[in-house]
Amino acid sequence: MGWPCHHSAPPQGWELEIDVRRFASTEVHQSTEAITAASEGGLPMNGRTTFSHPDDAYQCALEYPIKTMNLRPETPSFQVDTGPLVLPDVDVDDGATIERLVMAHIAYNRLDRAELIIRRPVPIDDQQPDGPQTLHYAEVREYPAVNQVLTGSD
Repeated sequence: MGWPCHHSAPPQGWELEIDVRRFASTEVHQSTEAITAASEGGLPMNGRTTFSHPDDAYQCALEYPIKTMNLRPETPSFQVDTGPLVLPDVDVDDGATIERLVMAHIAYNRLDRAELIIRRPVPIDDQQPDGPQTLHYAEVREYPAVNQVLTGSD
């Protein structure tokens, strides 16, 4: 891995550790009850979300670690809320693929819809919309989607 500037190693005090866990099998949880039970079991969870461009121009598939899972086993209900993820901006028709990428968080509490909360420039002061800006997860889009929650086991 290369480091910025002329460093041949990370600056003093910086560390990078990559921990890859391998599992003998992967289970896709098909119901809310199975998802809440898997979450209560404490296994590492990954998500897979597939959704289509609003004009059906292409399909987007995201895979990501689930860092936050809210659940109510007595109901049962769950909510995935995780990120940041990198995804294509469906509103940009620029031919350069890299220019279409935006940062977002994903949230869902059912398997057939997903909310993407996209990072956008927003004014620091609402009274000065053309003034200084900051980046904030401010734009929410909801899409029909196929969400899958996966766990691994040995």
